[in-house]
Amino acid sequence: MEQWFKDMESLEGYEEILKYFSDLLTDNELRMLAQRWHIARELISTEDSNIEIAERVEASPSTVGTVAKRVYYGMGGLLGLLGKVLASAEEKKRLKEIKKAMKKKKRDGSYSYAKGYFR
Repeated sequence: MEQWFKDMESLEGYEEILKYFSDLLTDNELRMLAQRWHIARELISTEDSNIEIAERVEASPSTVGTVAKRVYYGMGGLLGLLGKVLASAEEKKRLKEIKKAMKKKKRDGSYSYAKGYFR
């Protein structure tokens, strides 16, 4: 899997990325990935509950919960990309708070920071 990720670094631009994933994944797999990305954005962009987000993006609450775990407890990949693409000041503020809490978690091993964000 490591080689695959290294190879993906050579993809350049929207068209090349689109062609690559369109060849690699089925339409359903592409929709699933897009839906999970939409959920990640919603988790940062809104203060809505997981159920409200699930209804809006037409996903199950368990899928929203799974994505939320990755956003709040993951390795930071989703938060890193969200930080690059989010536009509003409120979104950036929420993202900054989450990243600060993640640093605290790394220092003390605690996961309690997520209580305010994990809905």
